[in-house]
Amino acid sequence: ASKHRSLLSRLSEFRSLNTRFDEIDLAFLRDFELFLRKEGNVNNSIATKFAIFKAAYNKALAEGLFLQKINPFAKYKVGSLWTRTRKRAITKEDIQKLVALEIAPNYRTDYAEFARDIFLFSYYTAGINFTDIATLRAVLSTRPERHADYREIQQGQPRTRRLYLPYSRPHGTQDSTTDFQPHTQGSAESQSGVKDAG
Repeated sequence: ASKHRSLLSRLSEFRSLNTRFDEIDLAFLRDFELFLRKEGNVNNSIATKFAIFKAAYNKALAEGLFLQKINPFAKYKVGSLWTRTRKRAITKEDIQKLVALEIAPNYRTDYAEFARDIFLFSYYTAGINFTDIATLRAVLSTRPERHADYREIQQGQPRTRRLYLPYSRPHGTQDSTTDFQPHTQGSAESQSGVKDAG
């Protein structure tokens, strides 16, 4: 959803959102690409935006929302924009060093520990992004401990639960890092964002 909002924002800066689908042609697409480049977007970022744009355009066309004799995306090749990027994966050894790291007393704060735990939580759950972490919901569980369970990703590895538990309160409803409330939002009826392995 955030990528769709980003595309919509860029389109509104480029042209009026009152532009009709049938007014979009090859020149429009090329001008939009040039606009994005001038804004500092790199190839892969532009390719992502155009892939979303193309999908929305083709969906509207398939649903008969407009008529178009020539699909501009037939000549504008989104795939040509993709650029191979250098792998930037962190090594397992570096992760182990981070886990074992003793933070120096003059740097040891609750926030430093919290930042490390958030990073490790993301790593242990197969790279879940920060936006998803920040919107985790409380788990209502009949089990003794309350935990974030990503069984579908990592088979509910215990280390993930250990990271989460220090920031968990039995009846948390607020979204605050200052008192270590673990981003638990919504009422009991809506708290279904994180699955309980039960």
